[in-house]
Amino acid sequence: MKALHLLLASLLLLLFSCGTVNKITADTGLKNQWTLQNDNADQIGMNDEPISISFGLEEDNKISGFAGCNYYGGDYYKSEDQITFSGIYATKRACPDLETETEFLRLLESVDRFEIKGNNLYLYKGKLLYLHFKR
Repeated sequence: MKALHLLLASLLLLLFSCGTVNKITADTGLKNQWTLQNDNADQIGMNDEPISISFGLEEDNKISGFAGCNYYGGDYYKSEDQITFSGIYATKRACPDLETETEFLRLLESVDRFEIKGNNLYLYKGKLLYLHFKR
């Protein structure tokens, strides 16, 4: 009987600890460096440096990354699958083509929802996919 109680207690501990590990993984899944992908799942960038986004610690809600020519930063706020970006700023390097960078930053400020599937991060405006990143 004592062995049965010990086994049951061990199973309950294992069950609850696995739930905690999964919750921590889900909460920290966004906190990575992600690289922007095109429709062919290829990285997009300039001078061999991909356009990217990195999420800081949950407490500071900061993002940073490379936008194609300039480095940028800002704030993000998330709640469940909702996300918004604000206070986006960028360095002021002179580049021959800033169209891709300008559009990337505009789209980033417009998103309102995210989804993580495996190693992919999808940023949406409503139901419309705006940006696709990969770890």
